Amino acid sequence: MEMLIEATVGLAGAASSVALFRGIKRRLYPSQEERDFYAMDGSMAGRTVLVTGANSGVGRAAAEILTRKGAHVMCACRDMPKAEATASAINRRLPRTVPPSSSPCGRASPAPAPLDLASLASVRAFVDAFEREQGEEGEEEQKGNEDRRLRRREPRLHVLVNNAGALFPKRELVDVWKREEQEGRGEGEGKRESLLVERTMATNHLGPFLLTALLLPTLKETGRAEGRPSRVVVVSSRLEKGKGEYLDCWVRDPTLTPAEDQGPKEEGEEEGEEEGGPVACPPYRPFLAYGASKLANLLAVTYLHRQQQGWSLPDATHQPPTTTTTPSLPLGPSTHRWDPSDQHVSVYGCTPGMVHTALNRSLLPGFVRFLFWPLGYSLLQTPFEGARPVVFLAASDRVEGRGGGFWALEAGKEEERREKGRDVVEVASSPEAEDIVLAHKVWVRCEEMVAPFSKT
Repeated sequence: MEMLIEATVGLAGAASSVALFRGIKRRLYPSQEERDFYAMDGSMAGRTVLVTGANSGVGRAAAEILTRKGAHVMCACRDMPKAEATASAINRRLPRTVPPSSSPCGRASPAPAPLDLASLASVRAFVDAFEREQGEEGEEEQKGNEDRRLRRREPRLHVLVNNAGALFPKRELVDVWKREEQEGRGEGEGKRESLLVERTMATNHLGPFLLTALLLPTLKETGRAEGRPSRVVVVSSRLEKGKGEYLDCWVRDPTLTPAEDQGPKEEGEEEGEEEGGPVACPPYRPFLAYGASKLANLLAVTYLHRQQQGWSLPDATHQPPTTTTTPSLPLGPSTHRWDPSDQHVSVYGCTPGMVHTALNRSLLPGFVRFLFWPLGYSLLQTPFEGARPVVFLAASDRVEGRGGGFWALEAGKEEERREKGRDVVEVASSPEAEDIVLAHKVWVRCEEMVAPFSKT
């Protein structure tokens, strides 16, 4: 009898293990039918897409889906070996029926590129390299007027996906002005040698802010030449809700130094007595900083959309406009200014939802992380599911002219999604994400911090 019980338990354990293994494999490597579902909503053939943080998670899934749709995808990552491995893995899984792309080889293929968003110098170097590549291929096209065999495509940027995100268990500071001696410095050169910023905010918002600002002229020119707006897709999170006060602390103190770490105040000194004085930031919490960075992302979507549409904005004193008919751009410190009447770029915000990625596992202790790894595949969305809003906003014609919103997947199980063709819908963000006064304060502060690396 005991032997029968042991055999039954052993068989049940083996069957459970096999089922768990198959479930994990299915979610790690979706079937052709599932990949085709996530790759619907229009072709991307002949279009160039830049995806940040494409070495894992939602970014990697989005890069693969967009490549399958025919786009030439640039995978901008800090870890180049992982980015190269990702590009190779995507190429191996591509079907032979992938449509032609705008890539030089004529076939859709991801291309890795180095980009550290926590370093403004790295962001500027990336954009400079991108523009040099444009210049070189532009010369080849001019030569092609004499010899058609030398003619090559004119490189453009149709979609920018600001996907890269990080979450750090402990408060870390990074010098975003490090290696400032590199070429390409603009206004403010030599005024300051370093600028310390909390790493979560630097990686998730400040770096993408500069990247978008530097690439915006290229996006505009592409939209103008193509006759349809280029797109900027910003990946945010539901964790942005209720983070306005903490984000305001970052605006006043980019290091987010907690009040207890600021030391005793001098006699007669009062908190907030003058601008630039001590800021009483609450204790650092990883999800608090992450949520504040995602709120900053959505505020940038709101602000940039209003600039592109020519809507009224607050003045330099952060006061709301008295009229909604006359555009009034703020007088920020940087030199890059965008024409509010030029509507060749549409900007969107989205959330992938709760996705089983390394970011969600990074805060768990080793043993708990080991247990959570298989469990997460049952409770959370896969990266391919989370990438659906990103791909939808990058490719679908249904969002043409509907910029400035916040988008997410409809509720429903994975099986229902495939049966009903589950769609991406525009949802309500928090009131803070639509606060144009707070958006202006964050925008101007970011302009001040990126000024040495902006274009003159």
